[in-house]
Amino acid sequence: MSGTRRFTEEDIRPERLMQDQTRCQEEDRQYLLAHRREFVEVACPACGGKEPRPYFNKKEFDYQECTVCGTVYVNPRPSPELLEKFFEISKNYEYWNRHIFPASENVRREKIFRPRAERVRELARKHLRDARVLLEVGAGFGTFYEEMTALGFFEKIIAIEPSVELAQTCLARGLEVIPSTVEKVDLRGLRVDVAVSFEVIEHLFSPIDFIRVCGNVLCDGGLLILTCPNLRGLDLQILGHKASTFDYAHLNYF
Repeated sequence: MSGTRRFTEEDIRPERLMQDQTRCQEEDRQYLLAHRREFVEVACPACGGKEPRPYFNKKEFDYQECTVCGTVYVNPRPSPELLEKFFEISKNYEYWNRHIFPASENVRREKIFRPRAERVRELARKHLRDARVLLEVGAGFGTFYEEMTALGFFEKIIAIEPSVELAQTCLARGLEVIPSTVEKVDLRGLRVDVAVSFEVIEHLFSPIDFIRVCGNVLCDGGLLILTCPNLRGLDLQILGHKASTFDYAHLNYF
């Protein structure tokens, strides 16, 4: 992996920008709460368990813990239709796209996305005889896509990005990005060798549907590579509900 120099929170979330980001985040939260009538009850998004226990309430969102597998999840939660509207108008994602990502991209590229691309190549080489097509769900600012392209390992890379602002940025950078949620994209006929999704599955209404979609397009023996916050992560264990990872945009904590 490239680079060994440590980087700090300031490198990827400049403090001078975070106050306005917090304001945008609060506007988004209020938008969702104003549409609470569109929230729906769900079973455990991991195992389907239907006997949760209360976990806590944070900023008017209820979190429950599955008594079967221990997953914590927001319940009730915004419906798929509401989430789709939210991704279209989110002030927070717009702010990240216009300010935080551009200000921190060089460090993110060197310390996060280049090593991540190299790791994906390593896994593909280890587990697949031939890897030609990669699907990225949640392209964000497009930096991983660019780093993966620079490696020249895959013949074709396709990405999906639900945030309209971020998708437009990716398209402007010449990347092949579909501006939609993965659940609504028609992927029939597409066969991919590797599907990747970084810090996305915690945002999804139905992670099971997401995995099913990926499974339908993966070739035999293909790889699905995911990253997401972990309920047993150090920050969540120490800070509990005060951890910033617990917020309205994260629906699932595996």
